[in-house]
Amino acid sequence: METIKRILILNKRSQYAYEEYLNQKKYYQAKRIYSSNKEIISLLKELQFSCDSELIEDVFQYIFHLEDWFLQFHEEEKKITNIESSFIFDRLENSFNFPLDFYKKIKK
Repeated sequence: METIKRILILNKRSQYAYEEYLNQKKYYQAKRIYSSNKEIISLLKELQFSCDSELIEDVFQYIFHLEDWFLQFHEEEKKITNIESSFIFDRLENSFNFPLDFYKKIKK
């Protein structure tokens, strides 16, 4: 299966996990997002070597966004005492934003 199709499927999984997370914001729910994002970043790192020039900056931005997100996730994870602990964090100041147009661009 091509890389972009796999990224689109994983994004759906991540979005589904995020919607569930919003209900209670528990650690175990956040781990579902984490799991999807780990797979997405792996595919993005693969995609950076084969995508066209108009997409490359978005790929880089998405990779950097996820790298920042993982760092923040791991810091917050140190505070967890059990799987049902609350797990809420705000985006790091000056970290990369999620590239909102990325999925529109790759669906073309």
